[in-house]
Amino acid sequence: MRRLRRFAAALLTVVLILTSMPAVFADTSATIANDEKAAALKDMGLYVGRDTNYSTNDLENPLTTQDSLIFLAKLFGYNDAANALTQDQVADALAKFDDADSISEYARNVVAYSAANDILCGSIQDGKLIIGAKDTVTAARFATFMLKQMGYTVTDYKVSVERLAETKGSKVDATLTGDLTRGDAIGVMYGALTAEKASGKTVIADIIGDNADLKKKAEKMGLLDDTPVDTMDLVVESVSVLNCKQIKIKFNQEMNRKSVESAEFYEIYDKGEDEGKIELGDNSISLDDDKKQLLLL
Repeated sequence: MRRLRRFAAALLTVVLILTSMPAVFADTSATIANDEKAAALKDMGLYVGRDTNYSTNDLENPLTTQDSLIFLAKLFGYNDAANALTQDQVADALAKFDDADSISEYARNVVAYSAANDILCGSIQDGKLIIGAKDTVTAARFATFMLKQMGYTVTDYKVSVERLAETKGSKVDATLTGDLTRGDAIGVMYGALTAEKASGKTVIADIIGDNADLKKKAEKMGLLDDTPVDTMDLVVESVSVLNCKQIKIKFNQEMNRKSVESAEFYEIYDKGEDEGKIELGDNSISLDDDKKQLLLL
């Protein structure tokens, strides 16, 4: 019982620290490396690497036009629909391109689907309409693909990166230019997840739909729950010591999952403020689905 009392007393300090969190939380997306972004997208089923193991060790390699379209097909959820096209449908969609034969067999369905749905328009070179399937895709062209998939009309591809970066909620680097590596494209896709589509929904919210598991992962990454907590009105309604290892805190409002589950906002001492500090390990802080109840340890 004495140990439980120490936990309860120590929690008062924890609560004070927690309720003094800043109302606006820093955007850390710019500090996340592209391989971490690729791993996060892969975990959500939104990224396809070069091989069947969804490898992220090729991110420094150039990204071809055809592979960029596969990236987006997986991200926006039409990869299966594209691969369900019949050979006749693929042939019809690609018939207008003079270099259709240059498309790799594994990419033909996705490229055809992209052409049929106005994601890919091709370009004129020497009087011929071409795809340039195996050419390295430029930042401007990739941003154009993104904007079209998001429901926007692109009248000048040369400013597409800037326009994508300026889209509400976007975290895309507006200065990105030239040919893209696979890692660069991952950065663009990750940065566009929180951007608003023409419909008004964010990219990630539209992707998630009613998928509860995917929603939970997105919230954990801070892709959905970006609303700051109003700490002026924040109240700890109750503190419960469940056992010698678990403490539950109930708040009066929904909390920001990304911030409230960060160990940096907690200090727990077993024997007072000067000794017996308890280090919180990975996954030791969990916010309930209602976002108002927090379980520590």
